Amino acid sequence: MSITLSGLLIGVGIAAVLFTLVTYFIKKPKHLWMAFTQAYVGILFLFSGAVKAVDPLGTAYKMEQYFAEFESAFEASWMSFLAPLFPTLQSYSVSFSVVMIVFEIVLGLMILFGIYKKFASWAFFLLIVLFTFLTGFTYLTGYVGEGATFFNFASWGDYKASNMKVTDCGCFGDFLKLKPKTSFLKDVFLLIPGLMFLFFNKRMHTLMNNKTAFWTTIISTVLVTLYCFSNYIWDIPHTDFRPFKEGVDIQATKLKEQEIQAAVQVTGFLMQNKADNNRKMEVSMADYSKYADEWEVVEQIRTKPASEPTKISEFELFDMDGNDATYELLENKGKSIWIVAQKLKGKTERSTQTVIDTIEVKDEESEAIMQKIVSSEKQVVDFQADDSYMDAYTLSLLDFTKKAKDSGYKVFFMTAGVSAEEASDFIADTGIDAKVYVGDDILLKTIIRSNPGILIMDNATIKDKYHIRKLPSFDEISK
Repeated sequence: MSITLSGLLIGVGIAAVLFTLVTYFIKKPKHLWMAFTQAYVGILFLFSGAVKAVDPLGTAYKMEQYFAEFESAFEASWMSFLAPLFPTLQSYSVSFSVVMIVFEIVLGLMILFGIYKKFASWAFFLLIVLFTFLTGFTYLTGYVGEGATFFNFASWGDYKASNMKVTDCGCFGDFLKLKPKTSFLKDVFLLIPGLMFLFFNKRMHTLMNNKTAFWTTIISTVLVTLYCFSNYIWDIPHTDFRPFKEGVDIQATKLKEQEIQAAVQVTGFLMQNKADNNRKMEVSMADYSKYADEWEVVEQIRTKPASEPTKISEFELFDMDGNDATYELLENKGKSIWIVAQKLKGKTERSTQTVIDTIEVKDEESEAIMQKIVSSEKQVVDFQADDSYMDAYTLSLLDFTKKAKDSGYKVFFMTAGVSAEEASDFIADTGIDAKVYVGDDILLKTIIRSNPGILIMDNATIKDKYHIRKLPSFDEISK
């Protein structure tokens, strides 16, 4: 069952009313409207932080997307000197993610219980300003078409969702996807309580004394931090909000989503006058021929699909020769092990080697066949994995995959960000006998939050998913 933003906000409102009623009977607040606002905002922040704490890597990947977009936007502007900063920030995305999630949850508790009121008020206001900037930037990139740049406002065109590289804010992780405009309007609305807290924080209701407030802050910070770590360092998220869940048949889901998209029909066109680009109108399919001479199509008007596609629709992998091997993999019958590595940790060394060979040539005068020694230059690729990363394969996966193959399982290795040659070179060094595929890193990140991560497959159905640190022995899996 999916939930909408309106449904979530209503649910938070009901919880806020109940919490306010409880506080009214425990310690009657002087300003009931402020107590309700505190409860509403506090619960909303607690929920928003909690669903992100389940999957800190998801928030980190969203930050990477933001940093990449900022780099692109600043690079093409007079502020290009700031562009090199964002790749550096990208490398700390996971740390930023954990800090932000912990801060959001602890701040929610501060507002809910009215502790450290002045600090909480300023922190909430500044955080909402930051969120409004991020979601506003994302939404406005919809006006920045091909060939245009963000800070050159004169180059902006009509809004198109396809212009946006970051398609959702990540405000509620993968639990609830919000369109950028919706996210932006949500954050603009939250500026209202932000200003209320800023100017009227003395009227905020307090439920704790200073000592209790101190220990509540310290203990909650420690516990939430450990909880975040448990969902990516030590194990995969205990709750999976992404489409590649255990029990999902990837092939059947992909085909179903393709059928839904194929059923979408073009009902008309958004057209633009050839002589005056400012004149636009919507035209039905039947009336198109009447305007084709003086008007041109800007965009198709389509019916709404029965459901939105998930990342499974984009499931696509390529073999060593660069051929699309998606259905070769999905149509595999029987049990298999998927080793998913969204990024190989190490470095690639490229060198040029001289190759000596002999060829047969025909002497023009005697017509005798002679052998001639020739040399040629060959590019050699050698991937050197980090020692600790290689250990994950040689100490955990090597024995596991050997036993799996002995039991009739097939083993597939899929990675991204490197060539098929580099991937093959790496997996050969591990000693693991696996067929190699390469694909998109975002797809592999979505499949499993572990590098490497292990999927136990039955045909195209995901039976189990394991973090590399939590991989049991093959004997336990095969029982």
